[in-house]
Amino acid sequence: MKSNRKADQPSPSSWQKCLRSFCLCLGFVPLLSACDPWHREKCEWYFEPDFDRVESVEPGWVALCARNRVVNKQKCLFKARLEYAQALQGKPFRLNSVKVDDGPYPKEISSVKVCKPESD
Repeated sequence: MKSNRKADQPSPSSWQKCLRSFCLCLGFVPLLSACDPWHREKCEWYFEPDFDRVESVEPGWVALCARNRVVNKQKCLFKARLEYAQALQGKPFRLNSVKVDDGPYPKEISSVKVCKPESD
């Protein structure tokens, strides 16, 4: 049986085969891992006051953190008027539904789509 390889072309060594397999597996890692590791699209986020950054907001405003207790993540870069913050308290939302105004840090929340409670 005749090979299609040229006589002067060496066959791939075992480390080259291993490297090729590694690169192929590495390419599939994003497909195997979760598409939403931060749970940005899940109704697991809540706004809570950020007491460490109270001095960074003007009177009448509240510094807020968006916290997800399921995956222990938080983003503490928001602010809202006291009345709006109280209205959002205890209501779950998706992090990707938060809209903020352009401006200095902390960012002012312009809108949030809160999740509706699921019926049993």
